[in-house]
Amino acid sequence: MIFVDNDYSPQETPKGDPRGESTDHGTHVAGTIAANGQIKGVAKDATLLAYRVLGPGGSGTTENVLAGIDRAVTDGADVMNLSLGNSVNNPDYATSICT
Repeated sequence: MIFVDNDYSPQETPKGDPRGESTDHGTHVAGTIAANGQIKGVAKDATLLAYRVLGPGGSGTTENVLAGIDRAVTDGADVMNLSLGNSVNNPDYATSICT
């Protein structure tokens, strides 16, 4: 799987790379799920796996999203959160969930 910054690492894009400037949503969701400080998330003992497969504004391909899902399954994820939005329903998403 090749991630949004054209490498094989799910780590964030380098500083100054415009494809990696909008990471606040993922940070917010991660905190809601697994915060374990003074404020607790809904699953404070969860281990998070982060995969960035879309670029700024959600740009990317269905193939990258499905590859991210496959990678998470391979890595042993029990629960996945995909903050996706689209004006058209793509049958690939439902198929990937059902298989």
